[in-house]
Amino acid sequence: MKYKSKYIDELIDMRRHARAERNWELSDEIRSYLDSQSIFIFDSLNAQIIYHRKKITRNEVINEIKNEQRAEKRFEAWLYAINSSIQSKSK
Repeated sequence: MKYKSKYIDELIDMRRHARAERNWELSDEIRSYLDSQSIFIFDSLNAQIIYHRKKITRNEVINEIKNEQRAEKRFEAWLYAINSSIQSKSK
């Protein structure tokens, strides 16, 4: 299938439909093409998460996502500690 003549949004929608129909071969083919265009799709329970990065690999995007998740967890822990400290001082 020729993907170069398609818009990115159209390819993303085609992939979503292929997954809904359990056409894994087409879904993987579209994902591979999008990877080659530096557009990375990750599937979550409720949606497709799409990242567009220039000159980066899928594994590098995965590492970015993991680092963002770690930072978010550290922030939540810090916020919890601050709130606990404030609550204990107000008693």
